[in-house]
Amino acid sequence: MLIEQITLSANSPPVLHGDQFWNVSLGVSSTYTVSVTDPDNDDVTVSMETDVDGGSFDDQTLTVTWTPQTLQAFVLKYE
Repeated sequence: MLIEQITLSANSPPVLHGDQFWNVSLGVSSTYTVSVTDPDNDDVTVSMETDVDGGSFDDQTLTVTWTPQTLQAFVLKYE
């Protein structure tokens, strides 16, 4: 008889490094680069959850570029 012990461990969520809030000024171009790691070394996907006027997200460099013209908020999703 062969008895094998299998230990399961929980998957840790990705960790966002740096500020979770980014202050910008109306009409002024700003950039913000996201830094996310995973404690389990799993791949992390970052995406922009909301579209904002004057804003874009480069999923290769994880950089947001934004020139807000009105009060808005955006959400980045990382998983």
